[in-house]
Amino acid sequence: MAANHGPDRIWRSKISRPKSQGRVDVMDTRNFSLFDYRKMFLEGRTPQAHELVGQWRGVNKGIVEIAGYRQFIKDIPPQACEFFGDNIVVHQVSNDMLRAIGWQPKPGPPAQGNVERIGSFAIERPQGIGPFNHGVTFSYRNGKNKPTDPANVLVDKVVVLDANHMLGRVTANFGPMRIPLAYFTLERIQTPLSAIPPAPPAIPR
Repeated sequence: MAANHGPDRIWRSKISRPKSQGRVDVMDTRNFSLFDYRKMFLEGRTPQAHELVGQWRGVNKGIVEIAGYRQFIKDIPPQACEFFGDNIVVHQVSNDMLRAIGWQPKPGPPAQGNVERIGSFAIERPQGIGPFNHGVTFSYRNGKNKPTDPANVLVDKVVVLDANHMLGRVTANFGPMRIPLAYFTLERIQTPLSAIPPAPPAIPR
């Protein structure tokens, strides 16, 4: 069972660790181990549909990060019925430069909003069994991708850390086999939650 310890408490508790100096930046993956992310995920809660809508800065920790895909933006627009999102490709920078010049989108065609987009995902209810059975599901298999897109094997599970941050866990799914690839942290971009138009009243089945 996941325990909700309230806004901010989960990741801000990292500040109490002896090696921490001042405020910890949740978007700097150097501040957290994979074990830290696992603990935070298990303590997180499943988000409601309206909490997901918006654009989110993202950082990866794990195999995906090592492969060079460290930063991204997730875009989840408000929708009346079906609930989908995708990933905006950004220029990759070092952790030291993230807050200064990070998350700059790569240009793309007008049909994609003049930014490069990859990996469409359908947003679905929590799935699975065991300790990771909570968290909303981002299913790339059920997204609007080409049948041959490698992203179709990916599944993200996402939980809430606080009002402006979420934590995700990425697996590659091959039938019943689940291969963990990474954790990722999301930070809401600019628009406060109260100003975001409503999403569907519930996450579609």
